[in-house]
Amino acid sequence: MKGIIKKDQIGLWLQLVFVFFLPLWQQVSVVSLIALIVFAFVSGRWKDSIHLFRDDKMLWLFVSFYLIHVIGMIYSQNLHYGFFDLQVKLSFLLVPLFLSSILVQSGNLNKIKWTFIGGNALAGIICLLIAFFRFEKDGLASHFFYIDFSHFLHTTYFSMYLNLSVILLIDFWLRDSGKSTLNKKLIPALALFLLIIVILLFARTALAVCFFSIFLFLILNRKHWLKENQKIFILLVGAIFIVSVQFTALHFNNRFVQVEKVMEHSGATWNENRLSSDSLHSEEDNSTSTRLRLWQNALLLIRQYPLTGVGTGDIKDELNAEYTSTGYDYGAKGDFNPHNQYLHTSVMLGLFGLIVLLAYIFIPIRISISSRNWIYFSFLIILLLNSFTESILEVQKGVLWVAYFQVLFYMNCKFRQNDHCMKIDKSSE
Repeated sequence: MKGIIKKDQIGLWLQLVFVFFLPLWQQVSVVSLIALIVFAFVSGRWKDSIHLFRDDKMLWLFVSFYLIHVIGMIYSQNLHYGFFDLQVKLSFLLVPLFLSSILVQSGNLNKIKWTFIGGNALAGIICLLIAFFRFEKDGLASHFFYIDFSHFLHTTYFSMYLNLSVILLIDFWLRDSGKSTLNKKLIPALALFLLIIVILLFARTALAVCFFSIFLFLILNRKHWLKENQKIFILLVGAIFIVSVQFTALHFNNRFVQVEKVMEHSGATWNENRLSSDSLHSEEDNSTSTRLRLWQNALLLIRQYPLTGVGTGDIKDELNAEYTSTGYDYGAKGDFNPHNQYLHTSVMLGLFGLIVLLAYIFIPIRISISSRNWIYFSFLIILLLNSFTESILEVQKGVLWVAYFQVLFYMNCKFRQNDHCMKIDKSSE
């Protein structure tokens, strides 16, 4: 018995290292995930995971997203890039196949949540300290915003991590009895701090998704605060404070102006016969117009290869060729992906790949709603909406986060459902 407990502790500590360093130093997270897989084999826990995998259709679905990329290698010419892509996405195979029995231990879930929050808070503090230090040297306010502010991750991915952390904090705060001083003061303060970091990162879509997902989470959990005057007051004060910070930040760094500029040229932008026009001649200065041109070129490729796509290994080559043929030299020089996960998967794997991707997101959404697991639901909403402006599942910082938390939240959601059913059965005896 003691041996099993020690083994479980090793698995827990490796998970804590993994989630803590996700926003700080992802190489450590990769090493800890490899160590966790090795631990699963050494301890024999992989056998339990295989049994779970064999009997659970959802775990099959999670793995199928990886397997369809393997199938896409059959008709790929560029095998070098294809194998690189499979390596990046390997977590989609290994986590559900070998780690599901380790991640199902719900007693560790709160520790994992708090450790993830802690890693994000530390990353935010370090970014803020560096910004203050640089501001002291040259007086430039730009150090507090967007790319200049984010020193560990791309702003979108850091914002998504912070978004989930804030929702986890709100959940802890809402479900606490309210007697704890830590709950009353420190948790709301920490949530506000992380929200300020999201505002300073100013990744437009991620920022909008953050506010929307938090609002939705509060509505779905209204029974935990709607009848408590103190919590209503704290939420109102917090909302007013965050809105004030947001409007103040807009005076120093308003990236929504880019959207307004693109809207002025919308007629030329959406006319596929004018893809080579210079109406949006400053794509390199405007990330919004860049995305529109990338999406247009991706759609052209989808029309050419609607069912199977261009193949796992050929997407880069085909996109660059399309950019060149439409006169979009900036896209070819930048070697850009479509910056939209749905378009990216459709270009690479066609309609079949898109169906698997949508199933990977929407079937768990249905499960989270039916089980009223609003944290799992919020995680999926963050993934769903941010995927419209980023190819999240094509880079390690997105793959690691999604592959791990998808299985973690699903297994604990399933565990909670089974536990609830057992309690009902016992009460009916």
